[in-house]
Amino acid sequence: MQPSDYVRSIKFINVGINNYQSLLSKLKSVFKRRLNIKNRDLFS
Repeated sequence: MQPSDYVRSIKFINVGINNYQSLLSKLKSVFKRRLNIKNRDLFS
């Protein structure tokens, strides 16, 4: 493996991690919103 290949794979991994984290935060916000809606229905 040449150094350039190594750098490229590191960049690829970083992009994957960033995408994964943004996806997780989106899922969390959607999940929280759904939970809030459910709670409102229960308590109203």
